[in-house]
Amino acid sequence: MNKIMIVDPDSVALKQLNMQLTAKGFETMIFDRPADALSAAEVFRPELIISEVSFPEINGFTFLAGIRKIERLNRTPFIFLSYQADTQTKIKAFESSADEFIAKPYEFRDLLVRLNLQIKLRKDTSYSGETSASGDLRNNPLRLVLDQIRMKKQSGILRVVHWGETSFIGFRDGEIIYSKSINRIGKQAIFYLFTLQTGKYKFAEDEKVPARNVLDPYGPLMAMAEKISEFAGRVLPRYTGTSRIMFVDPTLILHLSASTDIKDSNLGRLLETCQSLEKVINYTEYGVLEVLKLLQDYLTAKQVIVENTSDF
Repeated sequence: MNKIMIVDPDSVALKQLNMQLTAKGFETMIFDRPADALSAAEVFRPELIISEVSFPEINGFTFLAGIRKIERLNRTPFIFLSYQADTQTKIKAFESSADEFIAKPYEFRDLLVRLNLQIKLRKDTSYSGETSASGDLRNNPLRLVLDQIRMKKQSGILRVVHWGETSFIGFRDGEIIYSKSINRIGKQAIFYLFTLQTGKYKFAEDEKVPARNVLDPYGPLMAMAEKISEFAGRVLPRYTGTSRIMFVDPTLILHLSASTDIKDSNLGRLLETCQSLEKVINYTEYGVLEVLKLLQDYLTAKQVIVENTSDF
């Protein structure tokens, strides 16, 4: 039975999550004060810790720092689950060695997938010995794949194949230095990959990595990528992972195509010719977050209608 520690000043949220996790077979220990949790952590020895960021006394970052000072717990998966989910807070969380950041309100199914994968990652006997990774993004989200390569300090190329198109992320000693996805390069390629719900991935260690085109440190990069992922979850089909464009308002096409802005005219052509929203996101010249926001507006106004489906 996996042991999970939950720390949250909100007694209602604390009891609800505790009930959900115990129903799934987890052994839990709950606290509303980080100081009490820190005192009990070495004895309880949780296999994963879930914590809020904001507390009346010490904050979640101080609590995390205290956990990392305990030798037996310095690699224990730590997930922040918080309403305080702005980009700067997420950056600080990842830079403070948090393994995940999930914004409230959250879907329990999403939380369950992430915590199970974090526990599996730490228990994986190949964690310190296996030099390559492969699998399906349906079962192992991209963020955890990147974390695994980073923590092993590996060098090489991660390939992600989605709908027959291959994207690349290059690592040097666990640091992301290169990325390319169809017509996107650098961090925008990584942001696009975080919109995907499906795809096969394979990591080839020691493969030659092209010249650096990603300059951002890992923490800020992942904070923005998580924001992209959350936004994509609202715009794109979730868990099915695919979308087919069923209808695009002709007046929207005419409006975009007639624009003097090359990005608008390009977006108009893509909406007219692409089969899926994910292809529109990748091929347009807009930034990934910008095009997601545009698509959300179009979907809300029924100017674009999509059908959620399995692979096609």
